[in-house]
Order: sequence, then structure tokens, then C-alpha cells
Amino acid sequence: MSGGYLKNYYEYVFKDYFNTIKEDSPVFARMVYNLGDVLHKYDFWKSGDVNEEAFLRAWGEFCKKWNMKEPEDIDKRVFGRW
Repeated sequence: MSGGYLKNYYEYVFKDYFNTIKEDSPVFARMVYNLGDVLHKYDFWKSGDVNEEAFLRAWGEFCKKWNMKEPEDIDKRVFGRW
């Protein structure tokens, strides 16, 4: 295993954000946490630890899970302001 492609292990920063925002917006917090998982796979792919297909699979799962028709389906308190 390599030392990572991304500096400062940003995927873990995303996961830390989950704890910061979960009370205000639990669904958005979960999305950020899940994005951290995808970022982690991206880091592993770019570092040569997994192949591109592993990253694309994680990205596809994220997109499938969070592909909502309306912003309100995700979290009105966050996206309703946009």
C-alpha cells in the first residue's frame, strides 16, 4: 500500500465533516460521509492500490444511491436555500 495520492487524506476530512453537520442536516451529512468513501477509492486508484474499476464501481454506487429527482428529496433544509 502506498502513502496515498491525495495530500492530507482528504477522504477522512470528509468523514469528519459528518460529525460536524449531522445534527443540522443528517441526510446531507450521510451524503458527505459517502462521498468520503468514494474519495478514498479514488485515492487508492490514483496510488495504484486498486484498479480503476474499483473506483468506478464506488462512484457508480454513490451516484445510484444519491440520484434524487428533486433537491427536497435530499434535504430541504440544505438544498431548499439554493
